[in-house]
Amino acid sequence: MMNGLTLSKGLFKKERFKGPGPKFNSYLDEFDTVAQEIREGLNESRMHNLSHTLDVMKILDQIREQIGLNYTELE
Repeated sequence: MMNGLTLSKGLFKKERFKGPGPKFNSYLDEFDTVAQEIREGLNESRMHNLSHTLDVMKILDQIREQIGLNYTELE
């Protein structure tokens, strides 16, 4: 289903959610927004600002540290 999602709750129960249209649950709208922002010369997205990206990167760094994963070849 392109315009919705199904949430499984246990073995036999499922909930279906219908989205607003074909772009629901896809990255197409985000790609279009980023392309437009680049054309406008913006260096930070209105949809996802730099602080959100940094927060996600910090979380990922903590996860990698906790599981002992490091990319020494990138240093």
